[in-house]
Formats: sequence, C-alpha cells, structure tokens
Amino acid sequence: MKKVIIIGITLSVLGVSLFAYGSYMSSKATFDKGRIAQAEATGQRRPTLGPVRRIVRTRQAEAKQKMLSQTGQKVAASQVTANWLRGIGAAIFIIGIGTLIFCRKKRI
Repeated sequence: MKKVIIIGITLSVLGVSLFAYGSYMSSKATFDKGRIAQAEATGQRRPTLGPVRRIVRTRQAEAKQKMLSQTGQKVAASQVTANWLRGIGAAIFIIGIGTLIFCRKKRI
C-alpha cells in the first residue's frame, strides 16, 4: 500500500516538473521568436555606392537571412517539444493523482 502512495506522489511530482519545464521552454521560445522578428525588422538596407560594396552587402544580407531562418526553425522545433512536455507532464500528473485517489478509496 505504501508503494502505491510513493508511486502516486512520484508521478505527481514528475508530472508537475515536466509541465513546469515545458512552460519554461515555451516562454523561452516565445522570447526568441520575438528577437528573431525584431532582427528581421531592423534589417533595413541603406543605399550603397559602388558595385563591390553592393555585392558585399548583398552577401551579408543573404547570410543573415539564412541564419535567421535556421534559428527560426530551431525555435519552432523547441516550441513543439515544449508543448509535448507540457501535455505529457499534465497526463502524468493526472495519473499520479488518480493513483492516490484510487489508493485512498480502497483504504476506506
């Protein structure tokens, strides 16, 4: 009987921990998404003189855009992972609480 109680408490704590970590990852991903949007918005180009400078600036802009798109993909993947962690954490918490309630009903 004590093993069931310990398992229920452990599952509940594990579920809350996973949910909290998923929420942390989600807020971090949202913050990073805002930073990416800000970086894309500040990418205003000024006119340049000379063909060499124009080519260099174009290459820099392409490299920056490639880096931002890769970072955006990583942020999207971490957002999906955060959603899964929150969902799994909630499910494990419910199972842990259900185990505790089921154990109490049997005891009464």
